[in-house]
Amino acid sequence: MTLNNPNAVQYGGDHYHKAGMNQHWDMLPVFGYGWEYYIGRATAYLTRVKQPELDPQKAGHFVDKLVWLIDNGWVPPVYARHGHRTTAELHHYLADVYFPANAIRATSDEAAAITMLMFATNRADLVACKQAISRIERIQHTDEGPAIHPTAGYVDQDRDNRTYVFGDSAVVAAERDPTK
Repeated sequence: MTLNNPNAVQYGGDHYHKAGMNQHWDMLPVFGYGWEYYIGRATAYLTRVKQPELDPQKAGHFVDKLVWLIDNGWVPPVYARHGHRTTAELHHYLADVYFPANAIRATSDEAAAITMLMFATNRADLVACKQAISRIERIQHTDEGPAIHPTAGYVDQDRDNRTYVFGDSAVVAAERDPTK
């Protein structure tokens, strides 16, 4: 997998492609930030339900960017993961703590992609993660999707309003007054 610069592509808008606008993710490796940021952002997109048709693409885009940075010498090709947590502990956390606390129901594909990202230590692992995310993208565009979706009690943390989902119905609160 040889990549063109992922900056040439954007999912969900054109705000980074506007004239003269630098991208945040380009600043970080210059100052020594690497694997953690890109994996963190990718897992964030895989665990949210705000834009189910775009979120897997955005997650994959962060993986693409990390692979591109490795290929171009901006971040080390091997990552020494901190901590000694196991995949079993991560699976327990996702299934019993994270997803229920955030009122999200995820499929085994999302859980597998998140696990692969959290335990990736080299470029080959990242390529496998990207393939797993691509499977999720394909599911999102079939009758089976979206794969990850809210359950009762999910709160959309939009800046201007909040959507409360209760079962199959949603109630949008009035816009918040920014002066209060």
